[in-house]
Amino acid sequence: MKTRTPMLVRGLIAIAIVQSLVLVVGGEPAVPPRASDLSAVLATDTNGDRQPLVAVAPAVVLVFDPECVHTHQVSSLWRDWIESVAAHVRVVALSASPLAVATDYASDAGWPVPVLTVRADEPSSQASALVGRAPWVYAIDARGKVVDGGPGGSVSQVASALRDLNYP
Repeated sequence: MKTRTPMLVRGLIAIAIVQSLVLVVGGEPAVPPRASDLSAVLATDTNGDRQPLVAVAPAVVLVFDPECVHTHQVSSLWRDWIESVAAHVRVVALSASPLAVATDYASDAGWPVPVLTVRADEPSSQASALVGRAPWVYAIDARGKVVDGGPGGSVSQVASALRDLNYP
């Protein structure tokens, strides 16, 4: 029994090291944390005009990727949620996909919201981080600061952060 314990411990240590390397080198993309200032992020609207993301704030930002299976999984959830809050919450959809692809996907999904795009290779690290994980949801306040964020399925919970700040 004494000989197995050190081998087991060494094995567990090796697993922990490998997991740490995976998280550091090839783990999940970073997302802007709460209180991040997104006011410098520029997005392209359906007219092809670039505007600061803060121009649509306060809002719930739905980050999506038309080629992502997880986006397809939350698509109908988002559609139903948008329909239920349309009169009370400003919602925009944001993607790093080409504008035509993003707008077609949102239209096919039944999301009656403005569609914006950012380039994932945008010089602003905030723009890259913002679209780095999809589907993802952010609540941003009137100054463009992240109030809350989470995976696509948590849209109701994330949106409630705006209500907590007395936004519609």
